[in-house]
Parts: sequence; C-alpha cells; structure tokens
Amino acid sequence: MFVIVMAGGKGTRLNMGEKPLVSLLHQPLLEWVLDSCREAHFPFLVATSTYTPYTANYCRTHGYSQYQTQGNGYISDLVEVLREVDVAGPVMTIVSDLAGLRGSHLQLIEQEYHKAGEEACSVWVLQRLCVEHGFSYSCIEKHNGEQIVPAGINVLHGSAFDREQKEFRFVADDPSFACNINTPSDLLSASRFLKQSENAS
Repeated sequence: MFVIVMAGGKGTRLNMGEKPLVSLLHQPLLEWVLDSCREAHFPFLVATSTYTPYTANYCRTHGYSQYQTQGNGYISDLVEVLREVDVAGPVMTIVSDLAGLRGSHLQLIEQEYHKAGEEACSVWVLQRLCVEHGFSYSCIEKHNGEQIVPAGINVLHGSAFDREQKEFRFVADDPSFACNINTPSDLLSASRFLKQSENAS
C-alpha cells in the first residue's frame, strides 16, 4: 500500500521548530514513521510544505520522495499531493509524529481495510490508553460504548479523493497507536513508552 506521510504542519503546540525533525531517542520523529513504512514494505512519499523547508531539505538529502505543498491546511495539502501522485488504489496517510508505529501496525490496518470492503478507513485508539500512557488528545468520540480518539492514520481510495468516501472505523486497543506527539509532555511520554516497549520485547 502506498503511504503519504504528512509532514507540513506548523507544530505550534510542540513549539520546538519543525516537528518532523524534533529528536526522540536520538532520531527525528519523521524517521520513526518512515521506519514503520520500511518494515511494512510500503512505498512512501513525504508531504512537506512551505512551513517545513528544513524537513523538505532533509528528505532531499536522504533521497526520500517528497512533495512540497502550499501549506494551506491538512486536507488541502493532502488533496494537492493526491492530485500530484495520481494513485488509483488505496492510499494510507500518516501524520509524521506517530513514533509508536511499527510495520506490523501498518500491515494490520491494511488487512482490516480490505476485510471491511469500504472505500475509506479511519484509525482510532481507545481514549483510556492515551490517559494511561500520558498522551494528549484534542478530539474524542463515542463508538460502541467506548471513548475513542483519532490516531492520525487514514486510508482512502486514491481515484476518488475528490468526493466523500464511505469509511470503516478501525479502533485499536494498542497504546502504540496513542503515541501521537503534539506537546513537550507528549515527547516525554513517548520516550518513556518506547523505552518500556523496547525492554519488554
């Protein structure tokens, strides 16, 4: 499955410069996400913007496929990229600060997406896992009696990006999907979580 990594936001809540390049355990946040793509054997493109010129330069230096958008907002930037890459099949979009992801998580999303048979899929995580592991969230909904928050991952059909697509909700009961870094506190929580995960493996 083709992946677009969204790396063009302003990162104002973290306020540490360009968020994709902020270091977590001696590695840029962007690289944690790209590692998961490589582990899943999913080709990827990094969508930068006018707000993340150093990230764009980082991608060029490392030979990563990237497209610099106008930086008019997440949805607008995504549509701009989809028009450019012209992918006919399903496309996975991932924000560039999901450091807990591994290739197996992306492969699981792909499997659940195809099993559901809908055009689109939104990925959510149980809110209690965010609270338990110290990760912030700004949106919450109720689903099958559980409080859930968006994980920052979606799948949509590339040939139909210009219209609303019927979607399937995949709700993850796995704290790796909660590791979404938006604040300095999230960065500390991510460091603890990743160290614990490494020790447990």
